[in-house]
Order: sequence, then structure tokens, then C-alpha cells
Amino acid sequence: MTTRSALIEAGAEVLTERGEKAAADPLATMEAIADRLGLREEPDRPQFWLFVRRDEWAPTEVLRRFTGAIIPVRTSRGILHREPSYWLRARAAGVEVVGMDWMLEPGRWREGLASTVAFLASVGAKAFCLNVEPRPKGYPRRWEGQREEASAYAIAARDLCDRHRLELWFSSWAMPRARESFPWADFIRPAHVCIPQPYEVHGRAGPGYVAEVLEEWRALGAREMILGRGAHELDPSDADHWRTSAEVAEHRRSTPAGMSEAWWLPSGSIPAAVLEAMVARDSNGRERAS
Repeated sequence: MTTRSALIEAGAEVLTERGEKAAADPLATMEAIADRLGLREEPDRPQFWLFVRRDEWAPTEVLRRFTGAIIPVRTSRGILHREPSYWLRARAAGVEVVGMDWMLEPGRWREGLASTVAFLASVGAKAFCLNVEPRPKGYPRRWEGQREEASAYAIAARDLCDRHRLELWFSSWAMPRARESFPWADFIRPAHVCIPQPYEVHGRAGPGYVAEVLEEWRALGAREMILGRGAHELDPSDADHWRTSAEVAEHRRSTPAGMSEAWWLPSGSIPAAVLEAMVARDSNGRERAS
């Protein structure tokens, strides 16, 4: 239960942080206070989301099997992807859409950010998702130790989302402790929803591992989370390929009861049996959210 003192404290913090913006946009200010208190409109049933790597691999008839689609707003090379027809077809089919920004190197994230969030609002998107991950030393998109830049990116994205009544989401690697110099909290704390990615492809697996991942994200400030799930397996060369339907069913056994899932796919169209395993009742007997 939210107490009077907790409401006053949260309100004072948000008003101080937002400054002049608090009075200029009172609805966004009230939403920020609700977020600070962890007040959410939780779905009655878990939701099932699909990361869309290419439009042609996830046609509308596939999207209809899921609650929503997380669609890149740029290619992995940073080229803007704003052809509205795919997004509008998904919305017309009753599918929620979220725009995902592929990981960009520090310094490039400002390019087209405001117009991208405006585009998402124009196609009826629910949220804007930042996908930013640790990378090896020397990698051009490496964010290790870039706390000031990460904070600027997340705050700018959250401010734009607030203006357009969108949520801000964040997705990244499973285990923060694996890269402690990565600015996890700077991306996690401003986000409405976080998607950690315990795809169970690098050796660790099972409910205990997933519980450990979720606890680390909570400790860094995550409030609401959707669990990243992988329909892929990695071979010794680190190339991905499709899991079988039985492997997908086994993978889902580590999803906590009642938790929503977001599925990452390998290249190509989803095999029919794998799709059915992704949207079937899980081991806890829960139904897919429509």
C-alpha cells in the first residue's frame, strides 16, 4: 500500500528533478510520480512480445500471435528505418508496437532521436526501447565507463517519450556483474520497462540463474521487467540457429510464473512448430495474453 508520506516524498523528488517542466506538463509530472512509486497498470495475464529483426521475417499473420512487436527504428548500421506501412498494419491487426534503437556508439545517439520518437507517436507506438550492450575493448560502439554519455542518452530519450506520451524501455545483457564498468543504472533507472536477456545460450540456465538475473536488475533500479527469451541456440562458432520446439519449451521453464516474455529470433522466418512452442501454454499452465 502506498502511504501518504511516500506519496509526498516521491512528489517532492519529481518536482525538484523536473523543475520548470513540472508545471509546463502536469500530466507527465503525475506519470513520473506514479512511476517513482512503482504504480503500474499490470496486465491480468503475461504478455508475449517479439523482437522483429526484419519485416519480412515477421509478417502480420505471425505478429497476431503476440501481444506486441519490438521493431528497430534504425538498421544495425544506424540507417533510419521509418517506413510506416509495416507499423500501421501491425496496429490495424491489434498488435502493440514498440520502436527499438539498435546500439549506436557514444556520440551518435542524438542523430534523429527527436524525429524518431515523434514518428513512433504518429504510428501509435506504446514505447521507445533502447538496446545498448557492453562490448569488447576497441569496439566502436563500446559504452564501458561512459556514464555521463549514457545518462544524457537515457534522460533525453525519457524526456522525449514523456512529451509524446510514450514509455521508455531498456534492454541489454543478462548479468550486469559481468561488466561492472558498463553504465547499467544510468540506462535502467529512467526506464518504465526493462528487458534483461537471459537467453541461456552461454552455459548458464534454469530458474535459479534467471532469478539471479532479475535480482541484479532490481538492485540497479528496474521496476517492471519483461524477460528476454531466445528462440536461438549458439554453435561453437557463436553463430545462431533455431532451437527446436522441445528446446523452446524447456527454455520457457525458467520463466517465473506470471512474467511476460520478449522473444529474440535467429535469422529467417519462424518454423511453425517453434512458433507454436513460443505462444503455447507454458509449464505453469498460463495462457498467452491476447
